[in-house]
Amino acid sequence: MTKTLLAGYAAAIPQVLVLMVSPLLSSLGSYYLILSSFILKLVLAIGMFCIGSSQVYILMLFFVLDMSIPAGVFELFVLPLSDIIHAAMNRMPISTTVYGTNALFTKPAQSLAPMIILKILSMYGYRDSGMGDQAATIAQSPQLGQVMFLLLCGIPIAISLLQIWLWLQYTLRRPVNH
Repeated sequence: MTKTLLAGYAAAIPQVLVLMVSPLLSSLGSYYLILSSFILKLVLAIGMFCIGSSQVYILMLFFVLDMSIPAGVFELFVLPLSDIIHAAMNRMPISTTVYGTNALFTKPAQSLAPMIILKILSMYGYRDSGMGDQAATIAQSPQLGQVMFLLLCGIPIAISLLQIWLWLQYTLRRPVNH
């Protein structure tokens, strides 16, 4: 039941987020909204790390928000991407290069990340038998539970820091008025 609720919330919240931030989009611009979402993800991950894994309901809320914020922001990402392409077109036509580079980094990362995480977890005793007995595995190995929590908080912290640093490299900071 809990898995179903988490999946449902994670699918619905991004759509609600897009609707909620639409008024801010015209006043602040997509650049600042996307940057704010990266900062919010960082703050939430650091906060969750400080709270610890013992607060299960807060952990579930963090999990839903950590899945929902990037999905909601991705809906807005086409706006600054088109601005970047438009600015680059004035210098030289590279729109396919931008999209190709985006695909080059995002697609392999989406494919490799689960395999890397599974390898890390298996080093600490994780065994996926497909029978749903992961809770027993975690109870047998407290170190596995700690590693899972560190990955749950550490990956969003690292990715958020990287996203913030990369996003600050762009100069698309003013909202475009048509």
